[in-house]
Amino acid sequence: MSVLTRLEKRLKEKAKPRLEERLTLRLDPATHSALEALAREHGMTLSELAREALTGGVPS
Repeated sequence: MSVLTRLEKRLKEKAKPRLEERLTLRLDPATHSALEALAREHGMTLSELAREALTGGVPS
């Protein structure tokens, strides 16, 4: 086993699993439309806009 293979194996063993959560929101039609328009304005989908907002990367 090469040094790189061993190193890669060791790093994978120590890597923390990526946490993923799913969030579902119900929005009234006016809010949904407004957020969709904002997302389109920035070339994003509504899901991408929400993800950016939740991770602190809100488009300017």
